[in-house]
Amino acid sequence: MVTRSATREQLGRAVRAQLFRSPRACGGDSGCAHADGVDSRHAGVCLSLPGGDSRLRRASTCQQGRSGRSIRGIQRRAEAPIEASLPFDVLGLDVGYELIRVVDPSMGGMLVERISAWRRQVAAELGIVIPPVHIRDNLELAPGDYRFLLLGANVASGAIRGGRLLAMDATGSAPPIEGEETVDPTFGTPARWILARDRELAEAMGYTVVEAVTIIATHLAEFARSHADQILGRAELQALFDLFSQTNPKLVEDLVPNLLSVGEMLRLMRNWLKEGVSIRDLRTILESLIELGPQTRDPEQLTELVRQELSRQITANFTGQDGSIAALVLDPEVEEMFRRSLAEISQGTSGALDPERPRNLGDKLFGPMERVQNMGLIPCLVTSPDLRRYVRAFAERRCPAPGVLSFREVEPTTHIRPVESISFGATNVGVA
Repeated sequence: MVTRSATREQLGRAVRAQLFRSPRACGGDSGCAHADGVDSRHAGVCLSLPGGDSRLRRASTCQQGRSGRSIRGIQRRAEAPIEASLPFDVLGLDVGYELIRVVDPSMGGMLVERISAWRRQVAAELGIVIPPVHIRDNLELAPGDYRFLLLGANVASGAIRGGRLLAMDATGSAPPIEGEETVDPTFGTPARWILARDRELAEAMGYTVVEAVTIIATHLAEFARSHADQILGRAELQALFDLFSQTNPKLVEDLVPNLLSVGEMLRLMRNWLKEGVSIRDLRTILESLIELGPQTRDPEQLTELVRQELSRQITANFTGQDGSIAALVLDPEVEEMFRRSLAEISQGTSGALDPERPRNLGDKLFGPMERVQNMGLIPCLVTSPDLRRYVRAFAERRCPAPGVLSFREVEPTTHIRPVESISFGATNVGVA
């Protein structure tokens, strides 16, 4: 505006001409934007904003009289970003344009802070450091939609209703309230989109009311927990070992690679994380593997044996307020079917289950699981140690995977209270 004093051009036209005529000005703008993106990674987030590259624009307008060497140089510079775009971010979050206000701190968005908080929480719970989340706006999405990407693949999504709050009936007993019917994108429970003015009324009626930033942050946290085994890679595992070696260097040296390779350790860690078992207690895990390593290197056997060493932690995950575990148990006839199938597999004869009986058994898992959840308890199936792994694989293919424990993984001082018995006939409720 100061330099306009020497011209009679219209102000807007003069500003555009003076700013965008100079490649240096454009380069300075893009440099500042890049610096902002790098700085945001300290919070575990990298923001991508739309923009262009002035060098590519200059290349597209070069005059025809240049030498072949100059043209080849321009082509190399233009093609360089292709290689840079090949690597995938481990975790990504795409948002529609209406949700930029939830993300951008300059617009009052709190999502970056929430992500930093839940990364610390997941680290404390599972013992792994969640990689930075790459957040970017995506014009291909509907304005209020968002989606989570794992190594570039879309694996979960949700939608926010603009100008509304999400009211969830956690108890299932709240009276009806005016609003648009929907489901909670994180847990799939019935909910309603309500007006902001009805928030106090809904809370007074027993609803849990949350805003957009809480919906996305909670969904992202649960997404990370349920995919922790896929998030953990060799680089992340090595970082954990390096951190642990600062205080316990001998344990890592004795185990890796003397007894087990990094690849074998990664498979074990993923086995535990897949079932929600925290690997934060690395001392117990490594000490157990050092003792067990000379006996076997079979990853499945080691997975089961170390789970027993982590019994205190596993038991705590399923213990109710009364200090007991409300368990689903298998009828002896059902256990015998699994045991007979395992024996046939080991002998190489058959091992395949009769299709009709497993289908019938799988259908019977849904009802008891729902009833246990309605009691405010975590679904837990307790079985014999020799069957635990097999029963877990059977259950996770047929219903939302419940916790499957063996009797040896339950602390001796913890009472197991069977609530239902799963059988081929009628389900027995309230078994002793």
